[in-house]
Amino acid sequence: MNGRTFSPQKAFQHIERVQSETLVVYIHGITEGPEQFRELIDYTISLHNDSIALVLPGHGGSAMDFSRSNGTEWRNYVNAQLDTFRKQYKRIFIVGHSMGGLLAINTYCYNPQSIVGIVTIGCPIYVWVTARAVHNLLGFRYFPTDTNEEHVTLQNVINVAPGPTLEYRHWIPRIKDLFMLIDDTRKNLPAIHIPLLAIQGMQDELVDARHSLSYFTEHTDRNCLSTLRLPESTHLRYSENDKKTMEEAILSFINTHDKP
Repeated sequence: MNGRTFSPQKAFQHIERVQSETLVVYIHGITEGPEQFRELIDYTISLHNDSIALVLPGHGGSAMDFSRSNGTEWRNYVNAQLDTFRKQYKRIFIVGHSMGGLLAINTYCYNPQSIVGIVTIGCPIYVWVTARAVHNLLGFRYFPTDTNEEHVTLQNVINVAPGPTLEYRHWIPRIKDLFMLIDDTRKNLPAIHIPLLAIQGMQDELVDARHSLSYFTEHTDRNCLSTLRLPESTHLRYSENDKKTMEEAILSFINTHDKP
């Protein structure tokens, strides 16, 4: 495993002793896992809402497992999970990071019933892969013992085991799936008629932050949309100030719109 032990991340949940009428669903991004939401869920427990962090198909296993999954499976899985949750909860919030934000918007358009609010974090309406991103990803892959802050963050977020270099050519269709999902999200944004909070790190090395936020602003009902810029944060790593700001914004968003 190139000097690094892979520990698959599994779905987890927080359920109140007396089941809440509100559920917050957390959806990770491509190749990511749910552990990135652990602290956020802990932070929002004060709202006494139930929470669940999903694991998308093809994640939590090998690089080949990931390549054998596809965008249709990711969408169908999220849609099916939401259909199940609707039978148990009157109100559902979705918090999605990166591709998870795309899936959140598209599952609302698939069936808006019971979904009362969406939070996207680093949603890639426009992708812009910087040299820093390439450096970090290659370093994570080929220099796994490197302990710089970016690599440690990646190790805590990535939920696909490293594989042989040639195996990654099988990931090309999955990247195409991501861009198809981006295209569908752009088309579907005008159909969002519930509160939507778009959060974006302005130092994001994978998402064109300004163009993505501009697209949200230009194509989403202004009565539904609010945005939050995190000036010191990247796609996966947040400064302490930005992290606190983001947590408080999400807490306030859910608390404000969690109405019977």
